[in-house]
Amino acid sequence: MAKIAILGFGTVGSGVYEVLCRNAAGVSRRAGEPVEVKYILDPKDFSAHPAANLFIKNFDTILEDPEIRVVVETIGGTRFAYPYVKACLESGRSVCTSNKEMVATYGAELLALAKAHNCAFLFEASVGGGTPIITPMHQCLAANVITEVEGIVNGTTNFMLTKMVRENLGFDEALKIAQELGYAETKDPGDDVDGRDACRKIAILSSLVCGHQIYPQNIPTRGIRAITTADVKSDLYGKLHYEADGMMTAIPGVALVVFSADCIPVLLYDPVRRVIAALHSGWRGTAAGIVTRAVERMEEVYGCRPENILAAIGPGIGPCCFETHEDVPNAMMAAVASPALPFIKIKENGKFSVDLKGINAKRLELAGLEPDHIAVCGDCTACMEDKYWSHRRQGAERGSMAAVIELT
Repeated sequence: MAKIAILGFGTVGSGVYEVLCRNAAGVSRRAGEPVEVKYILDPKDFSAHPAANLFIKNFDTILEDPEIRVVVETIGGTRFAYPYVKACLESGRSVCTSNKEMVATYGAELLALAKAHNCAFLFEASVGGGTPIITPMHQCLAANVITEVEGIVNGTTNFMLTKMVRENLGFDEALKIAQELGYAETKDPGDDVDGRDACRKIAILSSLVCGHQIYPQNIPTRGIRAITTADVKSDLYGKLHYEADGMMTAIPGVALVVFSADCIPVLLYDPVRRVIAALHSGWRGTAAGIVTRAVERMEEVYGCRPENILAAIGPGIGPCCFETHEDVPNAMMAAVASPALPFIKIKENGKFSVDLKGINAKRLELAGLEPDHIAVCGDCTACMEDKYWSHRRQGAERGSMAAVIELT
């Protein structure tokens, strides 16, 4: 007979016990021997429970009982679960858990302990709610090279976003429904709506694919709290109108396009994190530092490193034709200070010529890009009328050029 212990008797722990009791015959048949729950560890009072004789409060009782061969951990978190699981594995007891936080943070260590002590550390239910994905990736696909894993890894946020899209609900309304239905925690839904649950699952799957521990803290994570009704009013390819001069994405197959006719198009690409950005940098955007802000957002949202980013500054008006009054150079000096000086010249007529491409390139360099990672097109759109549209040359009677970047 296989005797097991359950750590924790909350929603998951009580569910495990119920399933083992209800399906005892089937579980025993598959295991090849009878399976019996001998202990349930939980500090709360369960004296009125029908199985009150199984409840214990001292973890050492489990460690000191040689009959316990398998431990099911359902406590959650890492404060108690991690040391308990570690002790079980070190004593040669196999452990089964759905604790994604513990697996994501300590999975490699616990797997190594299980191997060293000739027992098993099983965590199939930590991703996919028990739907087999970890075992197939780890065993059935062992001979394959996995290049990409896609899926909905958090059902709560998927439910909420679906409600927001289909019923035109705001975030707070969708969250309230999810809480009422028991999908989201009432006290603190942060694990779901702030992305921590999805992050941990991604860490687990990534670790299996890569063959080494990928830690949650190294995965850029954003939740859905900031998503508004306007954001989900239409599908990905629907018409949403935003006032913006820049876009970025890590989604393959989504083309980013900026239109210009003298203003400077800037395209960014991080080949390591597989992130792209497309920017429209007129003189105001150049002074406001749109390229600097784009690099910062690529760092914040996607974990990009500036030294890995490649930049292409496209055709735009050159200093030969961009003649301005003092407001433009003043804005550049206020924003960039002395690094802008080489790109501003005083003309004989008292006006100024400004090299917008040069200032954008300098701002990218100051943001951390390697100088040899910044390519600048020397073409002036105002001069080269046979190749480009130019607002300065043609006014409103002109077309626009499009700069396009897409991940494949």
